[in-house]
Amino acid sequence: MGKLITLVVAMSLVIGSLAVPSPASAATSSGLWIPRASMPTGHAFATATLLTDNKVLIAGGDDHVNLVGLTGIDPSAAAALYRPLFDDWLSFPMTTGRALHGATSIALGTKALVAGGVTQGSDIFVNVDCGVSNGFQASTSVEIFDLATLSWSTVSSMSKGRADFSVVRLFDGRVLAGGGLTDTAAEIYDPGTNTWSSAGSMRSWRIGYTATLLPSGQVLYAGGNLGSIIICDRDAEIYDPGTNAWYYAGTPAVNRQDAAAVIVTVADGTRRVLVTGGIDANSGSAPVLASAELYNPATNTWSNAASMSTPRVNHAATLMRDGRVLVTGGFNAGVRLASAEIYDPKTDTWSTVNSMSTARSGHTATLFGATPFFTKILVAGGRAGGTTPLASAELFQPTPIDSTTTLLTSGACQPVELTAGVQSASGHGGPTGTVTFKDNGTVLGTAPIQSGLASLSPSVPDGMHSFTAEYGGDNAFNASASAAVSQQLNGAPTVTISGAPPGPSVLGTSLTLTASAGGGTAPYSFSWTRGGSLVGSGASLTDSPPLGANTYRAMVTDANGCTGNSADTTVNVFDFTVSLTPAENTLYRNGPTTLASYTIQTGSVAGSATGGAPIILGLSVTGTPSDATVSHFTGVPLGGSSFLNVQTGPTSFGDFTLDAKASFGAASRHATGLLHILKDTTAPEITPTVTGTLGNNGWYRSNVTVSWTVSDPETPFNSTGCGTSVLTTDTASMSFTCSATSDGGMASQTVNVKRDTTPPTFALSPVTANATNSAGANVSYAPPASDNLSTPTVSCAPASGSFFPIGDTTVNCTATDAAGNSTSGSFNVHVNSASQQVTNIINLVNNLPNAPGGSLNAKLNSILAAINAGQTANACSQLNAFINEVNAQKGKKISVADANALITAAQDIKTALGCP
Repeated sequence: MGKLITLVVAMSLVIGSLAVPSPASAATSSGLWIPRASMPTGHAFATATLLTDNKVLIAGGDDHVNLVGLTGIDPSAAAALYRPLFDDWLSFPMTTGRALHGATSIALGTKALVAGGVTQGSDIFVNVDCGVSNGFQASTSVEIFDLATLSWSTVSSMSKGRADFSVVRLFDGRVLAGGGLTDTAAEIYDPGTNTWSSAGSMRSWRIGYTATLLPSGQVLYAGGNLGSIIICDRDAEIYDPGTNAWYYAGTPAVNRQDAAAVIVTVADGTRRVLVTGGIDANSGSAPVLASAELYNPATNTWSNAASMSTPRVNHAATLMRDGRVLVTGGFNAGVRLASAEIYDPKTDTWSTVNSMSTARSGHTATLFGATPFFTKILVAGGRAGGTTPLASAELFQPTPIDSTTTLLTSGACQPVELTAGVQSASGHGGPTGTVTFKDNGTVLGTAPIQSGLASLSPSVPDGMHSFTAEYGGDNAFNASASAAVSQQLNGAPTVTISGAPPGPSVLGTSLTLTASAGGGTAPYSFSWTRGGSLVGSGASLTDSPPLGANTYRAMVTDANGCTGNSADTTVNVFDFTVSLTPAENTLYRNGPTTLASYTIQTGSVAGSATGGAPIILGLSVTGTPSDATVSHFTGVPLGGSSFLNVQTGPTSFGDFTLDAKASFGAASRHATGLLHILKDTTAPEITPTVTGTLGNNGWYRSNVTVSWTVSDPETPFNSTGCGTSVLTTDTASMSFTCSATSDGGMASQTVNVKRDTTPPTFALSPVTANATNSAGANVSYAPPASDNLSTPTVSCAPASGSFFPIGDTTVNCTATDAAGNSTSGSFNVHVNSASQQVTNIINLVNNLPNAPGGSLNAKLNSILAAINAGQTANACSQLNAFINEVNAQKGKKISVADANALITAAQDIKTALGCP
């Protein structure tokens, strides 16, 4: 149960913290860690079972992908088989997910048995003081992996569910399962019969204990003690297969949980059980332990062993082939550990070794069983930090390892270079340290190893030599020496180069270099390289180098085959460009401008090299008009620019191609541009603009402004009458004319403007008419209107000739002139009724001379009375009588004119009354 005690207690303050390597103590043995292929999935608190052919099966474990609080378990069904010869993993999942289970090999290592454990969804919690809280459910199931078929099969289940326990294969091939639950029952599995049988009762409940098979065939159980009545004690016990009984096995100093135990041989040759680290389950603070103890089966007693350099829990302890014990990883002080150390039972001492590449706790460490991995230990899985288990694996190789040293010389020619290659004889690891080079036993010098090589260029005379190389300085590798290498050394010739240009060259320039040799032994032969590539042979070289910095080297070979190289001669080659912008300019002879401006731009071609030397390019321009004035710089730095101004003369005309040339020595580059000089063939363009308030029929009803736009894009012009004019008086027509003249001819435009801002006027007077029927009369009228510049149009409502009712009607009129100016007015139309007309005749009669109205007035009053009484027929009869009497007096008492007027008035009344 200690694994979960570790999770619940020791990790309670550090879940999710980063894993870091433990501090290294003074190392006495370096060891070598070799990275291996990663497992298909991560495993923590898994089991590792060594099978035949050095294959290792990693099965199950708590992957904690769904960690709940500090106690949730997420068992894994994943299982992977490691093949060291191929450094690969093959995945063979179990039938059931398991964590905190037990595993061992059976059938001479051809099969692996996996039993019990916590299955998916189970939950375990153990009190630090050994009390079990909340209980737990553990599996009884058992399954076996067969290496021959690479498959899993279920076998008979245990009688009790067990978790955080161990299974031990006894000497007779049976498998012992004890502890792992709050019960003392133990049982044994017989692979031959596929049955479980009782193995008696243990003396104490145990979880997270160590179970060690002793040389006697008995099994030692230590630590993880819960006590038979939930009392923490420290007693150990032994199971004896011969008697199928359990016996007291002494009392360790500490009741350890999650410790690690192995069989060791001490200095006197006796066998002991070494138990290391873990946590003190009897302490309320559950401290992680660095202490170790030894159990002596012969005396059934416990004694203290030397303590580890670092406290550890959930670590691994593995017996090495030389009898020492490798302890790796674990957990302490809130972090996982990468450190490792080795215990020597002969001297009861610990020594640190190189740390693992990855910090781990809850991992496995397995010693291989056969060559070529006989001495190596496979470390796999575990947890480095947080909740995700590790998939990585690494191999521990005990050191020191044999090394091999070989020596090569550069050849028979001076200067000589000695190169030693140092390798691990095992093929793993890279030796560090130094190599000492000697000549006939005399030390020439020492050089460090870098990437497996060490080199030295000693100063030695010509003649015969015997060189050796001796390696040392790395306690992980044994020293080694090379075989002696005999070498005759000869002096090397020298060579110099002449003929290189003093400065940069333009691309396409040819050069000739000459080589001169000395020293060595004549005759000589020569070869030439440019940029490391062979370009020629012989004492001289003619070449046209490409762009860039060209490094020439001459190599000389003498009669002994010794070679010498010249100092590098660099020839910088560049190329340049020139451009003329804009591509073309267009001017008009005698136009607004006679200056054409260009820019001459130089540039360096990509890949050019000048060696930092200043480059000045010469500039010249041809192709300009004969009467033009031309100006520009005569030289610019490479990449610089110059203006080019062409001032044309009064006779210049036509198309000209300008040629701008940039030169360096005999090399030149050209750019061209066009200059077009044109004649003006079109007169100026004149555009009038008339602004004001536009009325009807082209008339303006406000002040009118006339302005002109005159343009000639080719040549200047003179203009007349083209200023701005303002018309402020009314007029039926006003003319404005603009004229302009240029080299292209004369143009003229005239604009006619008419202005009227004064509205028409009215002279209106009332109109009276007599009713022509009982309702009224149709009345015609002609309202007088006048305007100063045009005949106005008059509109009235009601219109003239309309029917007007008896009484007064207002007529509204509007007069509008041609410009749209208008004025409004009104007058009254009165229509007299029949009775009013009678009254008017009475007044007329009364005003006649000679006072003829006596009888007439009587008749008129009778007519008025009849009309007012609604006696139309009577009124009509009386009117006839009145007309007759007037006719009788016409020319007598009443003048003809007055009589006619009276008769007409009477007739109107009859009409109004509708008399027959």
